[in-house]
Amino acid sequence: MFQTENHLFISCDFGEYFPSRRFTPSKISGPNSKYAMFNTTNCLGVYDKQTQKLVFSKPTSTDNPLFTSGLYNDIDGGPRFFPWKNINDSTMVMWIDPKQLKDHIASVDFKESAPKYPEKKIRLEALANKLSEFDNPVLMKVTFKK
Repeated sequence: MFQTENHLFISCDFGEYFPSRRFTPSKISGPNSKYAMFNTTNCLGVYDKQTQKLVFSKPTSTDNPLFTSGLYNDIDGGPRFFPWKNINDSTMVMWIDPKQLKDHIASVDFKESAPKYPEKKIRLEALANKLSEFDNPVLMKVTFKK
């Protein structure tokens, strides 16, 4: 659970009842290899402290794990934001594996997005194209308005 001045952000694990699925099964490596139809089983709940209402982010059925759950990124069409750490009372961060970001940029989800700032979409694409899959994770920092 993460908190800002006005909201609580709650990671809710729906397990096998998560309402969206991958389109293509993903092989999970290990001694008992099997195929998974999930990108995540977690959905982001946002609780408004003033109205006392809880709303869940609408999950998306996609093969793109960065586009399954979290807050829509209408700024640059990048990954949906799912907080992993509080920095202060209004700023949160998530980290993104470089290979996943490159895969997101190549996805239909990204290509068909119509962000508010198309120039930022171009800059995100350029950043992803410069990355190697062996680079350090990319940090996505979001500051919420008070």
